[in-house]
Amino acid sequence: MAKDKDSVEDEKDKDAEKEGEEGQEEGGEEKAAAEKKHKKKRKIIIAAAIALVLIAAIGGGLYFSGIFSSPSKTEATTKKVKKKKGAEDPHGTTGSSVKSVKQNLNDWVPGPVPGHEGDDVQYYNLPEFLVNLNTGGKQTSYIKMKVTLEVQTDGDIDAIDSRMPRITDSFNTYLRELRAGDVTGSAGLYRLREELLLRINRTIYPNKANDVLFREIIIQ
Repeated sequence: MAKDKDSVEDEKDKDAEKEGEEGQEEGGEEKAAAEKKHKKKRKIIIAAAIALVLIAAIGGGLYFSGIFSSPSKTEATTKKVKKKKGAEDPHGTTGSSVKSVKQNLNDWVPGPVPGHEGDDVQYYNLPEFLVNLNTGGKQTSYIKMKVTLEVQTDGDIDAIDSRMPRITDSFNTYLRELRAGDVTGSAGLYRLREELLLRINRTIYPNKANDVLFREIIIQ
């Protein structure tokens, strides 16, 4: 009876040892699985960090190369360029003569003046006039004058070209009869403009000039 009792206890001890060994094996498997999961998560974090660094580097390169420049900066640059272009001609005037005054008076060239696209009139520079005024035998006085004609059509330009000798003769003859006091003040310039316009239109008839534009008048 005592022997049977010892046998039972031995079997219980064996079962307990077996369960302990199985528990240790299960614990080892769980630990290995946990370590494997931790390593996998670490790899994912490292890969994500590398991707973020690459994206930041590419984005910075594109920004500094100008591809991703801000719209406000682009608009400011465009406005600055336009403003600079608009300030190229500080000597412009108002009225119908604006389109013809962009030529440097020191580089006066007789002939048609290039206009702007969409202009409904054309301009023509007459030769520079330098004529002695009528002083009644006293001290010599002269008038120096640069004039631009405003015309409407190519036919008017052709008429001016073909009759230029008569135009210059008519102007010189008229100017020689003037006195210095005849061309002073706004009233004097107005009369001079009207007389020159009358003479040019008589010479190129049936063509016509719209206006006489004084570019420079010097009386000495």
